[in-house]
Amino acid sequence: MLFWHWPWHALVVAYGPYGYKQCGGSLITNQWVLTAARCSPLPHIFKLKQQVIFYSVGRYNQSETICHPAFSFYCWTYENDICLLKLSAPVNFTDYIQPICLASEKSTFHNGTSSWVTGFGYDDSNWIIGLVYNSDGTFTKTLQEAKVPIVENNECKGIFQGSYPKITENMICAGDNDSFPYCNRSAR
Repeated sequence: MLFWHWPWHALVVAYGPYGYKQCGGSLITNQWVLTAARCSPLPHIFKLKQQVIFYSVGRYNQSETICHPAFSFYCWTYENDICLLKLSAPVNFTDYIQPICLASEKSTFHNGTSSWVTGFGYDDSNWIIGLVYNSDGTFTKTLQEAKVPIVENNECKGIFQGSYPKITENMICAGDNDSFPYCNRSAR
């Protein structure tokens, strides 16, 4: 897979006192990246340095973070798990870096509709407790893509019944019978 097939995909890396964590993000303007709130620092616990990395243009520091005010790390869902990161400087759009086309507010996602997911990982050999690692314990460095169908929320709730996270109506599930469903935990 070539990185320029997904010119809006960003790698969000948060560095802290116990190492680092990685998450995906999507460039929505020349200076803002949409990501999951669970990927952002907990400012009342410790300060993290966050960087946003684009394959074609390099690293950007994050200068501002705006997370959904109702998101909580301490609940049994990832409800409202959405955050905006402002880059320290704008990126210049080229053929290799472009903003994502977001769905309109009135969009609906019907059961079985094909969609794409991208990220740094998941294959059968490196899925360990929800984190994606190479066999040597490091994160994968190659952007992955998968075409998956949308899964109706009641079906998804059945798959996750009795486990964490709790699936709510503000979530979109995707996957197929051959793989564990992906769950976009960001609010619509």
